[in-house]
Amino acid sequence: MSSFSSHVSSIIHPGCPELPVRWFHAIDCPRRDPTKAAQQQPAVSSSSTGTTATKTVKQPSNWVAFSKRDSNALEQAYQANESGVKVACNEDYLFEADVENREIEPVYWLGPTYEIRRGTWFQ
Repeated sequence: MSSFSSHVSSIIHPGCPELPVRWFHAIDCPRRDPTKAAQQQPAVSSSSTGTTATKTVKQPSNWVAFSKRDSNALEQAYQANESGVKVACNEDYLFEADVENREIEPVYWLGPTYEIRRGTWFQ
């Protein structure tokens, strides 16, 4: 593998085995969905205890890998360690990934925001 992301560990730590990096995004549980925000009910207060009941946030379980090109672009942004960097990704760059906040959202329309994750493993 000759991509930028596969050689990062050997550059930073000489003698370290090659550490392939791949980025993924959730497809099942959005962090935020502005299209459904108006439909959601506010938290309900419990009159007997004075506490507020909140919904349990479901963690994503379905993940899709970014393309090799997008994964490399995300890794370069991650390695640059700069604040506020966003990476255009997916087909026709219709989505923008925020590496610092680990989120991906549509650029040209109002839609859900999903979590992104960086995966590494040894070969």
